[in-house]
Amino acid sequence: MPFVVETDKYIFVHAGIDLTLDDWHETTDYKKVWLRKPFHEAENHTGKTIVFGHTPVYGLLKQERGTAELWTTEDGKIGMDGGAVYGGVLHGIVFTDQGMTEHHFIENDGLVAED
Repeated sequence: MPFVVETDKYIFVHAGIDLTLDDWHETTDYKKVWLRKPFHEAENHTGKTIVFGHTPVYGLLKQERGTAELWTTEDGKIGMDGGAVYGGVLHGIVFTDQGMTEHHFIENDGLVAED
């Protein structure tokens, strides 16, 4: 399974890409899986929408677990990790050439991972 899937309009990645690099394609596989705050705070200069998970959106939004919202930025980042493993929600999103056309979510009904 690839660490990144790139289309004409989107970059899909588990955690993030290194936006401080001249060429984000040089992001290490480790960062693609583990990167958090530096990616969230950096400007997206890729010209594409970056869809990522790994960091539950309720933390990015500073909300309670279980929010059905996505974390979006004006420069084209969409955080979609609902934190289901921690009692949050699981998001499902449909992307087409017209953009994000559907957003579904399901609440966790009590199955929570232990830290």
